[in-house]
Amino acid sequence: MIHEKAYAKINVGLEIINKRKDGYHNLRSIMTSIELHDDLFMRLNDEIIVECDKDICRQEDNLVYKVALIMKNRFSVKLGAKIYIAKNIRPGAGMAGGSTNAAAAIRGLNKLWDLNLSTNEMYQIAKDIGSDVAFCLEGETAIVEGVGDIITTIPYDMDCYIVLIYPSYTCSTATVFKNFKGSTQNQRYENLHKGFITNDVSKYAEYLFNDLEETVDIIANKNGNVTPTAIKQKLIEAGALGASMTGSGSTVYGLTTNYKDAERISKEVTSFYPNFNFDIIQQKRKR
Repeated sequence: MIHEKAYAKINVGLEIINKRKDGYHNLRSIMTSIELHDDLFMRLNDEIIVECDKDICRQEDNLVYKVALIMKNRFSVKLGAKIYIAKNIRPGAGMAGGSTNAAAAIRGLNKLWDLNLSTNEMYQIAKDIGSDVAFCLEGETAIVEGVGDIITTIPYDMDCYIVLIYPSYTCSTATVFKNFKGSTQNQRYENLHKGFITNDVSKYAEYLFNDLEETVDIIANKNGNVTPTAIKQKLIEAGALGASMTGSGSTVYGLTTNYKDAERISKEVTSFYPNFNFDIIQQKRKR
């Protein structure tokens, strides 16, 4: 039995550079893995079977299933695998729930099938699956560029408490990017990066940003939902040092320095939105 933890991620900053000829977007982001994670359990089996404790999608649509098929065919693996996913990361939340499961499957199947793959071989599989999968292979904290395929690990980590607010709706990444019209705001990434490398949350929390937030605001408004910007404002009014949406939404998070404040902030915000849920994550410096 192989057990792999699949850690969620948040975007500390997300800048959309431009749209490519292939329809994808070039981006620049600071991403960090957080302690919230799914658990994948894998064992040898005659065929490939993927099961989950949540009814999230058909097996054939699951990225873990796609990873297993690619690896089995690419490396001529004779056996199959039975993979069970215990979900804690909310789907459609902008936290790479599917991508991090796929990355964990790559790591786990490499061990289960004794493939002895190099980091580069696993990275190539990750690129074939999706844009966030390559980052999730290693996790930690990194500057992520291109379409998520250019990853530069940086020796800085968040040392704070993260209040995650889950709205009652989820977001389609494809829909959000399709409706993205661009951003005219400048210098936000540079200001965030300068603050982030101090390892002092009070110096970068105010610079958190996400270029996709305005697009999700528009979509949310059309559907009668609370916007990420409104949730951010409630987090800051409740005492968060800074707040932002992660990925293509819908999760919005706020940062603070201690658990007592995080608990108070989360309860105050969700009192305004009783249909919303929350998590409090302690993020510790790893280096």
